[in-house]
Amino acid sequence: MSRLRDICDRINDVEAALARIDADTKERTSLAYRLTVGSLEKRRDELQFEMDEATREGFVEVCDYRIVPEEHGSYAISAVASVLRDFQELVTIVFDAITDKPKQRTPRDAALLEKTKFDFGFAYQGSLGIALLISNDRELLGSDMDRAIGAVFELIKSDSADQIHAAAIQYGRPVVRRLYDWSKTHDEYGLSAEIKWLRESESQNSVFVQPQEYAQICRWIEGRTDPIEESVKLTGNLASWDTKHRRFMVDPPEADSISGIIAEAINLLEERTVPARYEFDLIRSTYTDYALDQERTTWELKALREIQTSPLRTPSHIYTKLLTFCQLPRSRV
Repeated sequence: MSRLRDICDRINDVEAALARIDADTKERTSLAYRLTVGSLEKRRDELQFEMDEATREGFVEVCDYRIVPEEHGSYAISAVASVLRDFQELVTIVFDAITDKPKQRTPRDAALLEKTKFDFGFAYQGSLGIALLISNDRELLGSDMDRAIGAVFELIKSDSADQIHAAAIQYGRPVVRRLYDWSKTHDEYGLSAEIKWLRESESQNSVFVQPQEYAQICRWIEGRTDPIEESVKLTGNLASWDTKHRRFMVDPPEADSISGIIAEAINLLEERTVPARYEFDLIRSTYTDYALDQERTTWELKALREIQTSPLRTPSHIYTKLLTFCQLPRSRV
């Protein structure tokens, strides 16, 4: 990687020199300007050729991430740092789901983070262009990284809420939260992005997304809260029975209290004992807020049956002995 690092540093120097010269608009028509620019561009092309060789030998690929602000826009450092960080995490989360399994929390395994880590290559002129480097053990039929990158680009190109919802199931809820944060920042700061995945300067995948498209992705994510319903049977104490607001509360054994709504099918005029033990038929609905990466659970009581407890009885053989004892004549003193 040391050779590649040296090449990237030299490309970065050439790009910086071109940016400085380009800023001097007074000299753009001069012969000296044209000769200097031509020489620097030739040097950049030579270095790019060296970089292609180094990336091929080192099994390294390049993510070309170009940020384009709206007309007369600026680059807020917080926005640039945020979108790059979120893009990095998108790749990490999808790679982890493909190589292991979907998670309900953003993975923080050190080996995984190292495996999917982007390194800064160089920056270039033309809006704000950044070349990011990442190792990829290329295989004949495609590597895990190839599959992860392909999935990330498909996710970015999503054209419906259903596609994003499917990604949440396939790759885990955190991937949608990260997509939301990434899209939200691009939208709020008015930043378009052109992202290319390069192998030896040849594009393997590319996408160009504008702020209005990022805004649409955010709306799809914010509006998707499909509930997952599950029937639950349990025994516990009926702790509250509110007929006015159709609310109930149950205290299950060794668990937190459950509260929710009483189904319309239940007759509220029927007398209920509170507190008392019942058998409960419940519906648990889990709603996922993808934008906040949170779950919300609601309960509905469909039916309940009071458990009748028998009065304490004395076993018959003990009762017989007690009766016999009571009938024995008293001894004289």
